[in-house]
Amino acid sequence: STSERRAADAEMARVLRTEPARMALDSSGAGIAHWKHDPLHDVVEPMSHHVIMAYNGMMQRMERRSGKSVAIGTFRPGVVNIVPEGSSSRWDIPKPVDVVQLYLPDATLQRVAGEAATAGTAELIERTAHPDTITSRLLLSAADSLEGHGVLDTLFRHQLTDLLATRLLAAHAGSPTTFQPT
Repeated sequence: STSERRAADAEMARVLRTEPARMALDSSGAGIAHWKHDPLHDVVEPMSHHVIMAYNGMMQRMERRSGKSVAIGTFRPGVVNIVPEGSSSRWDIPKPVDVVQLYLPDATLQRVAGEAATAGTAELIERTAHPDTITSRLLLSAADSLEGHGVLDTLFRHQLTDLLATRLLAAHAGSPTTFQPT
């Protein structure tokens, strides 16, 4: 159930076995985090938020397994990973990673979809090392706002989160009636 899922920041800290380099969260658990972590060979358990990741660093191969499906990809600038809330998968990443993550509540995604007057419920499509330079650049730019604690920095992060939700709906959401996957 949704109430039993770990918050995204807590699950990431558990599985990465470290603390983020920088992070800004609001009271709902929504936020942006910049992680620099060691190789990863573990299962990421279901989380209470969607997690969108953009890479900042060296190119490297990786694998993500969910049930019997295996996704093999290459981390490099300009690609994103999307982990829909509630999903679980095993990650095998052989080298250290520098990544910025967005923790997006489904309520925010649905609110933005409603504001766009779309029909049906928006569901994010799981993506692994998927090319999307627009989302990647937006998310990487968010890391620059993590150091500030002022009202304007908070407002910027909230507006950027809504902008990213809009972009995700346009490029990475599916619904039986409205959204088409890319």
